[in-house]
Amino acid sequence: MATYRALLSLNSSLDDPDSRLSSWTPNTSHCTWAGVTCDSHNHVTSLDLSGLNLSGYLSPDIAFLIYLSNLTLAENNLSGPIPPEISALSALRSPPPQPLQQRLQPHVPAGALQPH
Repeated sequence: MATYRALLSLNSSLDDPDSRLSSWTPNTSHCTWAGVTCDSHNHVTSLDLSGLNLSGYLSPDIAFLIYLSNLTLAENNLSGPIPPEISALSALRSPPPQPLQQRLQPHVPAGALQPH
């Protein structure tokens, strides 16, 4: 799955009542989308979706963001399991924030959310 489609899948798994992710549209570059940071090769290296009043769940397709090193989800209202596929993100430097981990059901292989 392409990075672009993985991000669109993530967007579809989230409820965005304030339309903060309205820039996430199929006709624009994903590197210009709110909260997305890319490297010089257009690989997504950071997702900062903090404080956007989002609810919903993390799509398992997040695992296709193989260059993701930073994932910030604080101050949202996400629920459901942390997808076990997140353990495939070897570049991810830190686990989701502790409050998020407490709200989400622990469904991740042991050691998958340890900082690298």
